Amino acid sequence: MREHKQNWLDIFSCFRVALDVRKIVLGTLGVYISILLIYLVLLTCSSGSEAQLTFQEALRHPADGIRGLCVWMKTISLRHPLAQCQIGGRLAAFGGAAGILFLAIWAFFGGAIARLAAIDFAKGERIEIGQAGAFTCKKFGSFFWAPVAPLVFVAILFLCNYLLGLAGRLPGVGPIIVGLLFFLAAISGFLVVILLIGTILGFPFMWPAIAMEGTDAFDAISRSFNYLFARPWKTLWCWLVALAYGSVTTAFAGWFVISVARVAYAGVAAGMGSDFDPIAEFLRSGVPPDGTQWPLLIAMVLVRVLIILAGGLFLGYIVSFKLTAFTIIYAIIRRDVDGTDMSEAYLPEQAEAPTETPEPPVAQQPAQTGDGIAEL
Repeated sequence: MREHKQNWLDIFSCFRVALDVRKIVLGTLGVYISILLIYLVLLTCSSGSEAQLTFQEALRHPADGIRGLCVWMKTISLRHPLAQCQIGGRLAAFGGAAGILFLAIWAFFGGAIARLAAIDFAKGERIEIGQAGAFTCKKFGSFFWAPVAPLVFVAILFLCNYLLGLAGRLPGVGPIIVGLLFFLAAISGFLVVILLIGTILGFPFMWPAIAMEGTDAFDAISRSFNYLFARPWKTLWCWLVALAYGSVTTAFAGWFVISVARVAYAGVAAGMGSDFDPIAEFLRSGVPPDGTQWPLLIAMVLVRVLIILAGGLFLGYIVSFKLTAFTIIYAIIRRDVDGTDMSEAYLPEQAEAPTETPEPPVAQQPAQTGDGIAEL
């Protein structure tokens, strides 16, 4: 059982809880799949040879993929004439579909990481990825709909105001209807603002609520809104502490990864001498020199892949730390509001374990003698 300080100082256990291979691997997979999704959506939305060439150029430089992606987005949105007239409608359609897929991806990976962090922090136990994945699959609908449901209500309220505006176009009575019912629009606007604040600032509580309580989407929304508005300043303080601590640990993790890569690079380069120059050039440009032999080409690709994987693991650690911080802060605020101990976390095997009912005592029959009279 993990020992807790039962206050905001528990945030400083984020690094230890987040530095877990299972959480980091899940975060890395989520990042890679998300990047692939963005590439595919932008490739589908774009058209024309210039945009395609720019996309291919970005793929040739995966080590500098963010810069290449930004250049490509700028190219298809500003330079290409077909993109200027087609990107709006296409990007809106495919962006909506990509947003749903993006949320589905992170509802799974984020939910699994939150579940691992919840059990690790609360119980001091490390469950397997398969167990976390099974839990996430079972609660996938809750993880997916928790951040979406408030936005659906926002859209409905906005639609009601829009319909009131359409009624205002009626000749003669339209402005009178708007004047009489505008108080409803004001109430609707108030609810929209509350829902948006609760969704944006309370979202970090939603997935941890499901992971720790094993609850559904609406209970997670209720808890997130309640905890946020009940302890706004405590929540803000916890976010600031987690942000400062996360910045320090992330800088350390980045320095560690870069140092390992540089030490490996320097050692191998010193051993190979000038034979390492083609590999170094490939790492810089992403394009193998002309006439490169197959053994050297395989070495180039393998070294490049390892460097990309190292960068992916670093991004996976950032995701792991972020979701771990969300989970720990949820436990802190939950204790302040509900008085629930930080070691409390939902375990299906305990909830579903049948309670053993004691068997009724068996009445003892009096022993009888040979003549049928009971012996006292």
